[in-house]
Amino acid sequence: MPYKNKEDQIEHTRRYNREHAEERNAYMRQYYHEHSEERKSYQLERYKEHSEERKIYSKKYYEEHKEEHRERCKQYYQKHIQKIKKCNRLYRQEHANELKIYKNQYHKNKIKDDPAHGKKHYKKYKGHYCLKAKLREKYIKQATPPWADLNRIKDIYQNCPEGYEVDHIIPLQGKFVSGLNIPINLQYLTTEENRKKGNRIL
Repeated sequence: MPYKNKEDQIEHTRRYNREHAEERNAYMRQYYHEHSEERKSYQLERYKEHSEERKIYSKKYYEEHKEEHRERCKQYYQKHIQKIKKCNRLYRQEHANELKIYKNQYHKNKIKDDPAHGKKHYKKYKGHYCLKAKLREKYIKQATPPWADLNRIKDIYQNCPEGYEVDHIIPLQGKFVSGLNIPINLQYLTTEENRKKGNRIL
């Protein structure tokens, strides 16, 4: 079909695409499905070949469109806030122990670089730490039966070796079963072992 000029050709193409959108989408989906492995292999190879160029371009583009990017992220977050919170909550639940170990190592590295990091962090999140301490105290009180040997419990905490922590063998707030705050339920674990154990029974 002859065209008078380039604009007519472009307009015809757009109109055709609009009129046959469903057919084209169905064809493309089928094509992608049948050639998924080839496309993945091609894209991976292309990414490896041009990885440095892509990094430079992405960094430059971000610097030039920083405010637009932030605004898009903000709008996306506001629009999908419930979905994002749900995904984050599920991720934290599924990776609780890994996150604890990561946070612990992160703060250790920070303290090496800046010895005052611990004090700064506590000062910044003092309310959070106070709330955690109160809740911990509440749970321990609830898990301590009237007949518990408090003097022996006190001795276990006071005699804890350096580099170790007092751990409840059966957690006070276990997922399926909760233990008591009694001497027989206490043990010494290194900080790393205690973080790995988390709120579980090993």
